[in-house]
Amino acid sequence: MLKDINDSSLAKEEKALIKTFTEIVNQLRFEGNPGRYQQAIEDGTYYQVPVTIGSMKSQFHNKGFKEGLKMEYQKVTNMLRLFEEQMKDFDLAKDAQRVYNKFKIGNDTREQIISNHGINSLETQLEDLLRSYIHAYVAEAEYNDIIPQIQGIKIALQYNQAMYGQEAENLLEFLDKYLTVNIYNKPIMDKGLQPVYKTLAAIKKFTTATALGLNLRSGLREMMQGM
Repeated sequence: MLKDINDSSLAKEEKALIKTFTEIVNQLRFEGNPGRYQQAIEDGTYYQVPVTIGSMKSQFHNKGFKEGLKMEYQKVTNMLRLFEEQMKDFDLAKDAQRVYNKFKIGNDTREQIISNHGINSLETQLEDLLRSYIHAYVAEAEYNDIIPQIQGIKIALQYNQAMYGQEAENLLEFLDKYLTVNIYNKPIMDKGLQPVYKTLAAIKKFTTATALGLNLRSGLREMMQGM
């Protein structure tokens, strides 16, 4: 839970960040419904922080070097950074040909995630969390329009293949893989190769971040961009 923006312990910059964060998050969360918006202010959930698995940066900061690398290792086959408690809902949404928005969870699931994994396992960088939150809601809206169109294309291709003998297996396979990787964010690589790829991806991410941090020119550029 974030502090109220009127809390005297907050600096001016912190108040501005919390104000922007809560306004955007709650606007998306309540779909512009003023009644639910006001109710959240009254019951305190207005300052509730969305939960998702922390990025490598957050894991480094909250849990140490080992956990940061472990998170990046697992991310290769869990690109959406979902907790185990969310997997059932993800599969249900996928079966219904809908996009799963990982931030649309009930209070019971939220409390279960926090209880089972702890605050330090969550994303705590508000800027990164806000980007991820906005992306999840935009992707849900856009992809839920695209998925039926892709399914319609597949049905048309299958019909032409059955009726007129027009070969479409390669294109159908491409569409299935496109949906799996780009919309449902699931890997299509052979399971036997996943451990190797996970290790290489984690090492690459760490060495890239280290190289940027130790390089004077890139370090100054990153600092200026952050400012």
